[in-house]
Amino acid sequence: MHKKSILKIGLFALGMCLTVGCMNNKNSEIQESTSNDNIVVEENDNNKSDDVKNNDLETHKYNIISETYKEGNIVIEYPQFKTKEGSDDDFTSKWNKIIKDDFVSSDVSNNSELESYSVSYKVKTNNNDTISLLFPINFYFKGSAHSLSDCVTYNIDIAKNKKMELKDDPNFSKYVENILYDKNYSLRNNSGEEINKNNIKEIKEFFLKNLEKNDISKLEKELKDYRFYYENGKTIIIFEANHAFGDYVLAVME
Repeated sequence: MHKKSILKIGLFALGMCLTVGCMNNKNSEIQESTSNDNIVVEENDNNKSDDVKNNDLETHKYNIISETYKEGNIVIEYPQFKTKEGSDDDFTSKWNKIIKDDFVSSDVSNNSELESYSVSYKVKTNNNDTISLLFPINFYFKGSAHSLSDCVTYNIDIAKNKKMELKDDPNFSKYVENILYDKNYSLRNNSGEEINKNNIKEIKEFFLKNLEKNDISKLEKELKDYRFYYENGKTIIIFEANHAFGDYVLAVME
């Protein structure tokens, strides 16, 4: 079992259910959300779609608006889906509730150890088949030497109205082989800058240190529900990393 990141330990301590598309990527358990008195709704100004391909913007089935929850040093921005007619359907009703309940949690606002906590989101893919979202998270505990970063991903199959796991990707077996043998992928930090290949060994030792050399079956079991998202037709897998690399890295599959 892969090592838990500092953020996951912190989030479990906070009681957050940020599990859709997370490292373990299990079905979310809907929580009681906080009062929405502090929620401000604003129409998406397309800034959240800057990462999405132009043809996706022209063909996407659902529009995305932003809602923001603010309380003290807690700022949580999350998406809500609307049909082009502005009405609700089974898809919007299901995912709007899941996302809101996952992120707007009273366990965050009531936690006295948090100095600050912020969540934003980026639309990585939005077409008629798939919605892929990346949620960068930054938080700071009182007395900590520095803030910490991590992320959550949501990948949704629109037709099936269900979350997608990495093991569902038709190229999953190829990705496992690529990661094991350091081929056909590049690494980037959480700012999108490419990481020198000389650092791959150090990063791999961090997230694969409990796996036996060349044991593809164990690696396949380990990677099947890792966080990932789709961008420009490519699959990006997210791995834990030490703080020097930004707490996590992005492996872009070729």
